[in-house]
Amino acid sequence: MTRAGYAWLEWLLWPIFALLIFFVVFYAFSILANLIAAPFNALLAERVEARLNGLPLPDFEGYKSIPRLLARTFKSEFSKLWYMAKWFLLVLILTLIPGVNLIAPLAWTLFGAWMLAIEYADYPMGNHNLFFNDELPLLKRHRNTALGFGWLLSLDDRDSSA
Repeated sequence: MTRAGYAWLEWLLWPIFALLIFFVVFYAFSILANLIAAPFNALLAERVEARLNGLPLPDFEGYKSIPRLLARTFKSEFSKLWYMAKWFLLVLILTLIPGVNLIAPLAWTLFGAWMLAIEYADYPMGNHNLFFNDELPLLKRHRNTALGFGWLLSLDDRDSSA
């Protein structure tokens, strides 16, 4: 076949590549934004928990404590991202294997629920000096509760722009 015979393939692949690039940029931006916001989210979670429990707000430890907080938070975030990437690749490979991919929708649902549970439990646990390496065994001990929490979070279909 000549090059002109493959014109339909080019017509099909360009939208697919554009969509792929869109998703890569979208998720890369989301990951970068979460990494930048992580230290501030930790401080926000600390203040919210103190107010909800009726406890006085903790004293500001000074600007010398900020580098320590940043280092601890980034280490926890990178550990969490590495953990999520490993499981993502495993579920993606499972999705590509014929026959086994019949359980892929269940695997993706469990993956999403577990990752949401990890993400949403991270900041309150950080308030009690429990970071990702401490958080994971605790969530594994209460796996059903964590998965139920993550699954309910995945059902939230509210429009965030409203």
